[in-house]
This record gives sequence, C-alpha cells and structure tokens, in this order.
Amino acid sequence: MKLSSPEKQQEAENELQQKKEHIEQKANVPLDTHWKILCLLFPGPMNFFLAFIFKNQGYERKFKEAFRWTLYGFGFYLIPLVLMIVLYAVLHGQR
Repeated sequence: MKLSSPEKQQEAENELQQKKEHIEQKANVPLDTHWKILCLLFPGPMNFFLAFIFKNQGYERKFKEAFRWTLYGFGFYLIPLVLMIVLYAVLHGQR
C-alpha cells in the first residue's frame, strides 16, 4: 500500500518529532553519582576530556555537571592548601 503525499508528510513529521524528543531527552540526562564522586575526588585533565566526550555524544547536562564537579574537586584540594599556607605564614611570621 502506497502512502499518499499528506500521509508521507505526516509520517515524516512524526519521525522528526520523535528524533527531536530523543535528542532533548538525551541532552537532559544527569551525571551519575559515581561520576560526580570520581570527578570530585580525582580532578584532572582526564575529567575534562570525559566531559567533552559527553558533550560530543549529545549529553549536554552530563557535560556541564562533569565540568562543574571537576572544578569542585580542584577547590576541594586547593582551598585547604591555601589555608594551610596562610596559616603557616601567619604562625611563623609572628616569631
């Protein structure tokens, strides 16, 4: 059975709508908890590569969250380090 032109057009529109919905759903998938923990505890260049892989695969939210948690990870290590340096300078500067 051949489809008439309006039927073909409607079928094509439905297919296009389904693809758009799939792309939108994929873009809104959150980053899994284990990835958040890994990005936090082991920040580094590999996490940024991972984030860009997510982006290239269409996972926009995963990209943003991996990037954010990696930055949190750097802060997790840098803030205490800076505080220790300042504390050391203050304590040894009083002598």
